[in-house]
Amino acid sequence: FGISNEYHGRGDYNIETVDDVEVAAKGIKEDFVEIALPYYDKMHDLNAVERYLNKKNVDGTYRPTTVSAACMGLIAAHLCGRTDFKELAEFYYNYHYNFPYNFPTPQKRQSLSAPILSVMKYFEKSAQDTERTLVRGLLPCGKSSA
Repeated sequence: FGISNEYHGRGDYNIETVDDVEVAAKGIKEDFVEIALPYYDKMHDLNAVERYLNKKNVDGTYRPTTVSAACMGLIAAHLCGRTDFKELAEFYYNYHYNFPYNFPTPQKRQSLSAPILSVMKYFEKSAQDTERTLVRGLLPCGKSSA
């Protein structure tokens, strides 16, 4: 169910005997009603999800939690057309690269942050390809060449 990181003690269902199935099923239902349904009520569109993934701290900086969360936030930011996508990606990359993870070498820190850089480069290339297509496909006054 994937909630145990945010709701400690919930979302972990260990089934070792037949009797554990009933307990787990009851716990899953309670967690779904008390946690998942309210979450889905708030996250009714992509913009709401993007705002949730890219939360800001009081000082205006972003609050990245993990590399995978940063990547999901960047994907949502791109899909929502955020104009500060590059700055957001650079913040996430630098945050994780410089975070004291006990990775003493730059190579290890770069390896940890690499997925963020990959997402950023993918969308930068995608934007450049789209721009080239639009420039080639349009005539003066916005009339299509088709």
